[in-house]
Amino acid sequence: MIAAGRSLVLASLLATAVAAADHLRRERVELPDGSGTAQVEGTVKGYESVEYQVAAGAGQQMTIALTSDNTSTYYNLYAPGDIPGESTAVHIAARDGLDYQGALEATGDYTIQLFLIRAAARRAEESDYMLSVALAGEAAPRPEADAQVPGTEFHATGELRCAVGSGQPMTTCPFGVVREVGGTATVHVTQPDGGGLTIRFDGGRAVGAVPPGRVFSAMRQGDDTVVTIDDARYEIPGVVPLGD
Repeated sequence: MIAAGRSLVLASLLATAVAAADHLRRERVELPDGSGTAQVEGTVKGYESVEYQVAAGAGQQMTIALTSDNTSTYYNLYAPGDIPGESTAVHIAARDGLDYQGALEATGDYTIQLFLIRAAARRAEESDYMLSVALAGEAAPRPEADAQVPGTEFHATGELRCAVGSGQPMTTCPFGVVREVGGTATVHVTQPDGGGLTIRFDGGRAVGAVPPGRVFSAMRQGDDTVVTIDDARYEIPGVVPLGD
């Protein structure tokens, strides 16, 4: 068995387009009833890659199959909240095979990252492919922890580490989170001066903030997401947007 550290390195090396974000596109694979089979066809060339997001529930069985006219075409499968190229993949097709079947351990958006390996990408090769994704079985019930906090709209409240200005020491900011299906969540943060903002998550990833118009960035550090908005910093544990 390859250790987690080596798996992360292998996934990072193979996912060539992660380092070239302008060649990345994201699409959603829709399974309206939460089960069944969907097939998508497409083409990748050179350093292009595609991230397919599939909403699924803990306890379901996921099956993935990939066929293409270029044997250098592979994919990595990531669990909800994991970031391609930065997290350990659940399944690495170049190592584990083009077919995947497994029981899912978490509820949210799973990401299937499809690409050409580096050597083929460097030669500007092209691949026409078909990706088949199937879900079977019933998802586990949402945990009781996702019930609303009495008297609020939030599914959880608490405090998170924050620093509201450049050079300011870390302190704590109260938060409340509203979770939706598929790892979508809004985290409402109250700043020490009484001001507030909202950080939006999609598929377990921080994707933006309200009010808009600020300099926004997000990166993973272990299980936490570190969000920087202008010169303020917020450290959000993974359990906040995803739940237990």
